[in-house]
Formats: sequence, structure tokens, C-alpha cells
Amino acid sequence: MAEDTTACERRQRAHNASLDRAYVQSQLGNAPTLIGTEVLRDALRETWRVMSRTTDGVAYHVDLLVDRRGVVTTNCDCPAASTGKTCWHRGQARLAHRDAVALVNEVGYRIRPKLIPTTAAQLSGKA
Repeated sequence: MAEDTTACERRQRAHNASLDRAYVQSQLGNAPTLIGTEVLRDALRETWRVMSRTTDGVAYHVDLLVDRRGVVTTNCDCPAASTGKTCWHRGQARLAHRDAVALVNEVGYRIRPKLIPTTAAQLSGKA
């Protein structure tokens, strides 16, 4: 690693690595489970259960807060996240929220917040 690497670049690499690990785990059959959905005033909270890849029978819970801009916060109760590291459990919940990996839905339904339009064509409804 170069000495001039910024903290932002390191965080982005850690985030990308967590998504890579999450995708591999999904391909190996470790699918996240949506266990809760709560509609808030200006956002949606989803709670996911993600099984540990190293300890059989251990599950971690990931909370996603989603507003019209997309996923804005994630929290995980795993040991890595509690020390400030970027864990793959959060990455897997983000991927599942975007339907990019297989998932199990114990809630029975999905709610999707509308995204904020970003272009003039989207604002006018012509996109």
C-alpha cells in the first residue's frame, strides 16, 4: 500500500472488498434474510439477518436506513463492525436491498422508497 493513500481511498477499498466477500458468500448459498421493515416519516428501515461465514449457527443483524437518495446508513452487530471495520454483512444486506443477490424474505412483502430525480428529464417526468 502506498504511503500517500488517503483515508477516503482506504475506506473505499474496504467497502469494495466487503461487497466482493458478500457476493462470494451469496454465491456459496449464504443468503441474507429480510426480517423486518419499518416505514418511517422520511425513510424506510430494513432489518436483515446474515449468517456468519466462520461460526456455524451464529447470525448477525444489519439495519439499513433507506431514504429517497438510497441507502444512507448501515449498522451491524458483528465483532468487526463494533471495532469500526467494514464488515461484509453490511455489504450483503446492501446487495440484497438492491436485489443484486438472492435473499430470503420473512416479511412477505418489500417496500421501495422513490429515488430523488437527478436530471431535468427525470424531474419533468420525461425520462
